[in-house]
Amino acid sequence: MKETQITDDALNYKNEWVAVSGDFQRVVGHGQTPEEATDQADQAGEEHAILFFMPSRWPDRLVL
Repeated sequence: MKETQITDDALNYKNEWVAVSGDFQRVVGHGQTPEEATDQADQAGEEHAILFFMPSRWPDRLVL
Protein backbone atom coordinates (compact mmCIF):
# COMPACT_ATOMS: atom_id res chain seq x y z
CA MET A 1 0.00 0.00 0.00
CA LYS A 2 1.04 3.54 -0.63
CA GLU A 3 0.09 6.54 1.51
CA THR A 4 -0.77 9.60 -0.58
CA GLN A 5 -1.41 13.17 0.51
CA ILE A 6 -4.62 14.50 -1.03
CA THR A 7 -4.91 18.12 -2.04
CA ASP A 8 -6.06 20.38 0.78
CA ASP A 9 -8.72 21.77 -1.57
CA ALA A 10 -10.56 18.43 -1.44
CA LEU A 11 -11.18 18.98 2.28
CA ASN A 12 -13.45 21.93 1.34
CA TYR A 13 -16.06 19.57 -0.15
CA LYS A 14 -17.18 17.51 2.82
CA ASN A 15 -20.30 15.42 2.25
CA GLU A 16 -19.80 15.65 -1.52
CA TRP A 17 -18.35 13.52 -4.29
CA VAL A 18 -14.93 14.81 -5.29
CA ALA A 19 -12.92 14.17 -8.44
CA VAL A 20 -9.20 14.90 -8.21
CA SER A 21 -6.49 14.83 -10.84
CA GLY A 22 -4.50 11.63 -11.21
CA ASP A 23 -1.65 13.12 -9.18
CA PHE A 24 -4.05 14.18 -6.36
CA GLN A 25 -2.92 17.80 -6.75
CA ARG A 26 -6.10 19.45 -8.08
CA VAL A 27 -9.82 19.15 -7.50
CA VAL A 28 -11.28 18.84 -10.99
CA GLY A 29 -14.92 18.34 -9.98
CA HIS A 30 -17.30 17.98 -7.07
CA GLY A 31 -21.01 17.64 -6.43
CA GLN A 32 -23.84 15.87 -4.68
CA THR A 33 -23.65 12.92 -7.08
CA PRO A 34 -20.76 11.02 -8.68
CA GLU A 35 -22.12 12.06 -12.08
CA GLU A 36 -21.83 15.77 -11.23
CA ALA A 37 -18.23 15.37 -10.14
CA THR A 38 -17.21 13.29 -13.15
CA ASP A 39 -19.02 15.61 -15.58
CA GLN A 40 -17.01 18.54 -14.19
CA ALA A 41 -13.80 16.51 -14.44
CA ASP A 42 -14.59 15.71 -18.06
CA GLN A 43 -15.27 19.39 -18.79
CA ALA A 44 -11.93 20.26 -17.17
CA GLY A 45 -10.23 17.85 -19.57
CA GLU A 46 -9.10 15.44 -16.84
CA GLU A 47 -9.06 11.98 -18.43
CA HIS A 48 -7.89 10.06 -15.36
CA ALA A 49 -9.75 11.65 -12.47
CA ILE A 50 -9.98 9.78 -9.20
CA LEU A 51 -13.45 9.88 -7.68
CA PHE A 52 -14.34 9.46 -4.01
CA PHE A 53 -16.89 10.59 -1.45
CA MET A 54 -15.57 13.09 1.10
CA PRO A 55 -17.32 12.34 4.40
CA SER A 56 -17.76 15.03 7.04
CA ARG A 57 -14.89 13.52 9.07
CA TRP A 58 -11.87 12.81 6.91
CA PRO A 59 -8.17 12.37 7.69
CA ASP A 60 -5.61 14.42 5.77
CA ARG A 61 -4.18 11.32 4.09
CA LEU A 62 -5.62 8.71 1.79
CA VAL A 63 -4.12 5.23 1.81
CA LEU A 64 -4.12 3.43 -1.55
